[in-house]
Amino acid sequence: MWLNLAHARWGTFAVAASGLMAGPRRGGQPLPVELNPKLTRHERECYQALRFGREICRNGLACPLVRHARPLVAGGFRIPQKRWRHGLNQWRWPVLASMAGVLLLGGCSSSPPDNATPEIRNLFPSNITVGSPAFTLSVQGTGFISTSRGASFVYWNGFARSTTLNQTTGQLQVQVLASDVASPGPASVTVINPAPGGGTSTAAAFVVEPLEPGAPAITSLSPANAMAGGNSFTLTVNGSNFAANDPVTWNGSVQITTFVNSTQVTAAIASTNIAAAGSASVAVFTPNLVVGSPSVTFPITGSPNPKPTVSSLFPPAAPAGIGDLQVLVSGSGFTSLSNAQWTFGANSTPLALAFVGGSQVIVLIPAGNLAQSGTAMIEISNPAPGGGTSSQLTFTVSD
Repeated sequence: MWLNLAHARWGTFAVAASGLMAGPRRGGQPLPVELNPKLTRHERECYQALRFGREICRNGLACPLVRHARPLVAGGFRIPQKRWRHGLNQWRWPVLASMAGVLLLGGCSSSPPDNATPEIRNLFPSNITVGSPAFTLSVQGTGFISTSRGASFVYWNGFARSTTLNQTTGQLQVQVLASDVASPGPASVTVINPAPGGGTSTAAAFVVEPLEPGAPAITSLSPANAMAGGNSFTLTVNGSNFAANDPVTWNGSVQITTFVNSTQVTAAIASTNIAAAGSASVAVFTPNLVVGSPSVTFPITGSPNPKPTVSSLFPPAAPAGIGDLQVLVSGSGFTSLSNAQWTFGANSTPLALAFVGGSQVIVLIPAGNLAQSGTAMIEISNPAPGGGTSSQLTFTVSD
């Protein structure tokens, strides 16, 4: 939100050579911001930051440094050093307000509330059999966010994974890699929200179960896929070692299951389970839901994906040595299935991505990618059917 130029209670403002001053006046001189009783605490903080060159981060992503008596660069506008030193002390409030609104990337008359600290309540599924393919993990909880100011990201054993907030259910949909479940044992799942506010949730436990002798095993599914938005249907699961009362699970949720024989069971799949394009994870468990088959991917197909285009990054640069950084990518043709790629020299690695909307996604650059200065390239791709890869945008890691 930009500064309100028509805000009547501000009175007269001026800039003195020593820093920002604000009315009302006392003895013919404007009062310092610190002493003006008409300003809110947040307004004082913003103006003191402008005066003393503190870093202001109000958009949940990143922001420029506002430096007093040095060239200022913010929002694409450069204010020459000479003008800053010698010209601004003649300007009055309307011009100052416009400049400060740009510099503070949102103004000081009001600020959005701090992001909540996320909380995990349940994981679906909460366990899976070792050797399963990549799957979608659903995280149920509170305090999750997904806006252009920042997004909640799920971390698997300390590593960020692509995360999408389902605006209908309020759950996070997380892309867990096959390599994440290649070995049996516990895994730690956390959710991190960016500043302002934000923080890290308490860890939730996920278990990668060992493959037990005589456990159920799946060889095929019929049908092998479904169209997004289709009707409810009966899924036939073929395999071995099935027994009466063994349930079929769909993304970790037990489905109404009919035992046919030791090599076949069927499950009733509701239309709500295939409402959106993507994939589902199907498994057969023993009744205790601990011993189960490796999961099998069930594709949910939709209309051909568009080829994404990219137009800008925010921020487009960062200093070497900082921590994990969320970067807003603007463009078109993004979907919840979009992927991001980071190329630095000869090395190319995937980036965790949060889908915000068709024209915006947020990519998370891990601290390890920002350890040394240089120029990297970021691109977005969509999978088949259709799909394709965007052009590349430059991201600079400075000294």
